Amino acid sequence: TAVANMKIMEDRLLQNDRYVHRFATHLDQLQPGTDYSYQVGSEQGLWSATASFQTESAADDSFSFIWFGDTHKSKLWGDLIQHSFQKFPDVAFYSIAGDLVSTGLNRDDWDQLIHVSGPIFQYKPLMPVPGNHDSQDGLGAWMYQEIFSLPENGPEKVSPELSYSFNYKNALFLMIDVTSPIELQSRWIEEQLSSSQAKWKFAIFHFPPYNYEEDYSEIRKEWCTLFDTYHVDMVMSGHTHYYMRSKPIFNEQV
Repeated sequence: TAVANMKIMEDRLLQNDRYVHRFATHLDQLQPGTDYSYQVGSEQGLWSATASFQTESAADDSFSFIWFGDTHKSKLWGDLIQHSFQKFPDVAFYSIAGDLVSTGLNRDDWDQLIHVSGPIFQYKPLMPVPGNHDSQDGLGAWMYQEIFSLPENGPEKVSPELSYSFNYKNALFLMIDVTSPIELQSRWIEEQLSSSQAKWKFAIFHFPPYNYEEDYSEIRKEWCTLFDTYHVDMVMSGHTHYYMRSKPIFNEQV
């Protein structure tokens, strides 16, 4: 039995459901490539239905993950992710490149996001990054931080859990927060890339450095030069609400 830590989340915009209790726990000594079943409950005898998850296998084999952009707690996205889970049940994890909700300091939005996703995240990890809507255009992503439990290995001057990195098998994932100062994160990005022995390197963040609507020259200057230097294989972003991809870009050239 794992004991969870509790935090109280308050939303002053709500009158009939102002407070919720958020629980988080840390599991260790898990074995690789193993299925674990679990329930969530309390000493009062109230328990959830049984769910399960699978740990990363020790074998250096292939894996897949599913990435979304700008879900905005949409029911359409909820239908899509549940369909994807049925079609690809063996994916390692899901990722969302920001703007998970439309109004990041409104808990109703987060409740809707969890509701429309159904039971998916009882079985698969979600590795997100915040977008401008999640931080409510500069007011802060504190509700995002309260809801998720993410690695706290990001840049020193960036609030914990907004930027972070993790390794999965032979791949490095840099999860970068564009709502925090761009330049303050460049050194951390370079440290992560220069010390990595991963075969594959991915960077996921909200604002697309190359697009036809908005100019993110600071991201291209600060981050994309590092991606070129350390041979990042793929950058995935959101924000523009269009599906766009390009042939490989190196030193600003296709």
